Amino acid sequence: MIQKPTVISPSREKHFKKGTGFSLKEVRKSNKTLQDLKSAKIKIDFRRKTEYQQNIEYLNNLKLDLKEKPKREPYRKKEEKPKKITKKKVIKKPPIKLTVLEKLGPSTEKKMMEIGIPDVQTLIKEDPKEVASLVSGCSEERVIKWIEAGKKLVE
Repeated sequence: MIQKPTVISPSREKHFKKGTGFSLKEVRKSNKTLQDLKSAKIKIDFRRKTEYQQNIEYLNNLKLDLKEKPKREPYRKKEEKPKKITKKKVIKKPPIKLTVLEKLGPSTEKKMMEIGIPDVQTLIKEDPKEVASLVSGCSEERVIKWIEAGKKLVE
């Protein structure tokens, strides 16, 4: 249990009473440092200017259980990690509608979508004979012309 310092009361009787904390003069005259007392949670009254021998003796006889803190290591700059190689994103062009091609109307576009050809990029990859056989009303020559025109559009 930490004892409170003894101070003289400002009343007429001048009797001793318990103070709020030890004065700086008392701390300096004792064999303890201000940091040790603060770490031991002993109160210091910075406004009090008086010093009493009994308070100094109490501080000298006080046994503080001070655990030495490990010294803080100096700041070391972190090692830079190698930067991750990011893949370049290939910007895909938006799909080109089939109706852009010459003499390919909305009804033929619907027929092409039914067989799985939604845009010009997909049409370029298909076989003209197969497309002509699947889409009614389209000749093989017409599909070849659309594919050639589509290749020009994509480039």
